[in-house]
Amino acid sequence: MDEPGQGGCPLRVVVGLGNPGPEYEWTRHSIGAQIVKAFAERHHCRFHSEKGVEAQVAKGVVGDQPVTLAVPRVYMNESGRAVSRLLRYVGVDEKSLMVVIDDIETPWGQVKIAFAGGTRGHNGLRSIQGLLGTMEFSQMRVGVGRPGSGNVADYVLRRFSAEEMIELPALMERALVMIEEWLLEKPVD
Repeated sequence: MDEPGQGGCPLRVVVGLGNPGPEYEWTRHSIGAQIVKAFAERHHCRFHSEKGVEAQVAKGVVGDQPVTLAVPRVYMNESGRAVSRLLRYVGVDEKSLMVVIDDIETPWGQVKIAFAGGTRGHNGLRSIQGLLGTMEFSQMRVGVGRPGSGNVADYVLRRFSAEEMIELPALMERALVMIEEWLLEKPVD
């Protein structure tokens, strides 16, 4: 377990969901993983593998807030296994957790944080709820838009369009700032 920061802050955990493998990088469904990787880079945190956790893990401090960042190495519908193992590994409960996900219910480019929200049909959140037995954690919902027609699964597994890639840096910057703000606010009791 990490030691508290200078101010005695309890550890917080941020997990970015996505599917593993280069074929899924920069798809809508993996935006959570991309955001957490960018956050780690911004704060000079290096990812490494932790035995038995099934995630790439990085540890650091933002302000005086200790944080563990993680990107599961499992497919989206198995995310709960990696998240539950990670929480046991670092020794915190789900109230110290934020999960960063793609969300088709949130309009393109918008980023929202909710505590104890529902699964909204998201397979990663369903898996986490199934293994943790609760939704008592924070979610960062990154709006990836909704397909006009066609299969939702095909839509979220597609890479961003050229137009969306132009807008993506601003969206990611908003998300990174919101993670920083979440880390520095008082944890939910």
